Amino acid sequence: MTTTKLFSYQNGNCAVDIFSDGTKIRTWDGIPRPVFPESMDVKITNRCSLENHCKWCHEGSVKDGEHADLVGLLPVFDGLPPGVELAIGGGNPLSHPHLVWLLEKLSGLGLIANITVNELHLSQYLPLLEQLIVGRLVYGIGVTYSGADTISLSHLNGLSENIVYHMITGVHDVDDIQKAPNALVLGYKRIRKGETFFSPAVEENLYRWYTRIPLYFGKVPISFDNLALEQLNVRRFLPKDEWDKFYMGDDGSFTFYIDGVKMEYAISSTSMDRYPVGEKTAAEIFQELQRRPK
Repeated sequence: MTTTKLFSYQNGNCAVDIFSDGTKIRTWDGIPRPVFPESMDVKITNRCSLENHCKWCHEGSVKDGEHADLVGLLPVFDGLPPGVELAIGGGNPLSHPHLVWLLEKLSGLGLIANITVNELHLSQYLPLLEQLIVGRLVYGIGVTYSGADTISLSHLNGLSENIVYHMITGVHDVDDIQKAPNALVLGYKRIRKGETFFSPAVEENLYRWYTRIPLYFGKVPISFDNLALEQLNVRRFLPKDEWDKFYMGDDGSFTFYIDGVKMEYAISSTSMDRYPVGEKTAAEIFQELQRRPK
């Protein structure tokens, strides 16, 4: 695959380049001082038909959950340069009746929309996902692993190279990571249903991840969210110069989370310190979070 540069922008004293294979290169002099977020996790619904399946769901989504008002949410993204990324999630974001409208608006702003779906929803929403990929309304799709729908996943992989399996420490079997064409490992979130689901079995699973994850380095393309980096102590495997090269920053340093249903923001989806969005733009929210004590 030929890799090309898709976007370049200046964020404070940080120069950012984004490439077609998903690589992001960030450079700066001295200490990084960004003035707007490079990426945001955006929850657009609390509705999900899998409430009895995903007993660890840290969002506590339910089958009759509320959808976000996307018309009211859209102004938050005003003023951001092309290339800023949004991870659209839920609940099941594919269930939102105005999802395509939102993605068309974000595309018109030059923002990169990625979306997270559960593998158990693939067959039901396959035509919609195909529409989103072919229409270039989404750049990447994160598929939460279940091992249940390889046919639909194979079809999606034929349409886009930017499909990533999401696997959760404490929930999924670490050895299943070898089934993934590439994987994003997510840390176990002990909030809401994730707290009530936590048990000795989850602790044992976390320990298996901790001890066995290095077996798959170099065999499967693997990335980690910040919580997984912490829980698995991935830093123990890298010399300092390598860690400094690849680590993309603490939660809140270049990112934040928006709950579009409640119109609240936080440093991350695991933070219980939530604040009303009101009339603030993403840049204003980001700068406010920078001023708050970490």
